[in-house]
Amino acid sequence: MNGYKILASGISNLTDARFFAAWEADWLAFELDPSSEAYLPPAGIAAIKDWVQGPAIAGAAGLLSAAEILTLCRDLALDAVIAPMALPLETQQELSASLPVLKEIVVEPSSTEENLEEFLESFAPWTAYFVFNLSKNRVSHEVFSHGRPLSEPWFAAICAQYPILLQTELEASGIKDILNTSHPAGFCFQGGAEEKTGFKSFDELDELLEMIRNR
Repeated sequence: MNGYKILASGISNLTDARFFAAWEADWLAFELDPSSEAYLPPAGIAAIKDWVQGPAIAGAAGLLSAAEILTLCRDLALDAVIAPMALPLETQQELSASLPVLKEIVVEPSSTEENLEEFLESFAPWTAYFVFNLSKNRVSHEVFSHGRPLSEPWFAAICAQYPILLQTELEASGIKDILNTSHPAGFCFQGGAEEKTGFKSFDELDELLEMIRNR
């Protein structure tokens, strides 16, 4: 087993939870904010927790207040919280005093290396890992090879300086390219709806995770 971390976010069913647990994911993350499409009520989160062993359990904070987040984390005995990019620094400082915080960074086509570096530097003391999210705005990882707006050397440098979990739409060949040019701390994968109750095809994810785990 290599040292790459795996975060499985947006978990909303037992099928996903069991799949990622079998691959020894480091975290299973559930949406705590009722406004999220992947929201699972606390009773549902607790039920899935009882069925899986191994991964730490995280809650995605969404637009909730620090008090609401901490209450849910306490009631559900969560191990970590995922803070959205918009969560103010003061609120994150409050959260990080109680449990590890994974901070999301949503990359946009207009993002610049300078702005992202300022953000990383500002939040680093109160962040266990940064979730570098290219998927949300459908920014391809190929931006690194194109050098616009982000370059491969720059991404390699921030991976060396900060604990980065990369979230992007990748095939196995793309994972190989990323690992050949930079060394993120790990990767974030998104859960999704079942095709029918208790069934879902994981062929593509199996290939990706095998590539990561066998590096």
